[in-house]
Amino acid sequence: MVLAYVRNHARKVSDVGQTETMTASIGDTETRLRPGHHDAVESRSPSQPFLTVFEDDGETGYVYALDIGHERGAKIVDALQVYVAKEEFGDVDESIVRIRWSPDGTKSGLELDGELRAVFDFVGRIGCSISGFPPTGGGWRRIVGRSVGKVAEFFAAKAV
Repeated sequence: MVLAYVRNHARKVSDVGQTETMTASIGDTETRLRPGHHDAVESRSPSQPFLTVFEDDGETGYVYALDIGHERGAKIVDALQVYVAKEEFGDVDESIVRIRWSPDGTKSGLELDGELRAVFDFVGRIGCSISGFPPTGGGWRRIVGRSVGKVAEFFAAKAV
């Protein structure tokens, strides 16, 4: 798993305490990036102590769920693989990555070029994606959406 950016960020959040999240945007966040090149985007829940980070390490794209209200500082609580760049994108120059939040700030979703690819339900402790990879641990459950439509349904559903 690619954790360099996320681990570094978690240390910084821990160093400054729970009231700051460094450069994280609050609420829905959108950016352009080039799949297969090192990049990251992060977004904090508008109302809860949760942070979602998408990271491309140059080979794969992962999205991470962090609890920034944890007593020992930021803690990675789940991760989902979104893509293997070479297999999915080839020579694509740019993609739009968007992290969006449910109105109550307890679910985050990762969109890639307008398609919802992964969702974290922080209260229900569930990660949902098309592939369901990697297997989960730490008390979180995994739902395999098998399609973009199923992942979107999970995001829209009431908390479990």
